[in-house]
Amino acid sequence: MGVISVANSSTDATNQLLKNLMTKATDGKQFAATWNFGDAKDPLPAPLIRRVLKHTGVLESEAQLTAAWLTATQAEQGALWQKLQQATAEFCQLFAAGADVTAELPSYRRFEGMTLRELAWQMSIDIEDLELPEARAAALADPDKVGLYAEAQRQFTTQYPGFRFEPATK
Repeated sequence: MGVISVANSSTDATNQLLKNLMTKATDGKQFAATWNFGDAKDPLPAPLIRRVLKHTGVLESEAQLTAAWLTATQAEQGALWQKLQQATAEFCQLFAAGADVTAELPSYRRFEGMTLRELAWQMSIDIEDLELPEARAAALADPDKVGLYAEAQRQFTTQYPGFRFEPATK
């Protein structure tokens, strides 16, 4: 799994975070991201990143961009870059401020009172408890284990509607 560490909200850190989010979060791969706000470091599953980015309009803006655009300089990216950079900074602030889950994911009423950071932490625990990475590896190695992996996936999807465990690829 990859790890992102954002020490502050400087432009450089936001730019790097944006590039990592656009290349990793939008391709459907599971990864752990560490959001460093002071002393707190919390893992964040990619599906949650994608859901919040979609809700805040980041993915809608990103859809207008190409891979070549991502390699261009900031000066060439103009207004779209500024809009996307601002949305990414706001996304980071949701975690720093302890935004309520239901404010960003209205359908998640049963998690009311939890912050997005706490939900991300709980998701990571459940991924470990269900042994999803291990179940997937076993299913790939032995077709007889596919049912066990499917059941673990079902349990995760039941717990977190709209999310699916997607392992990182190397």
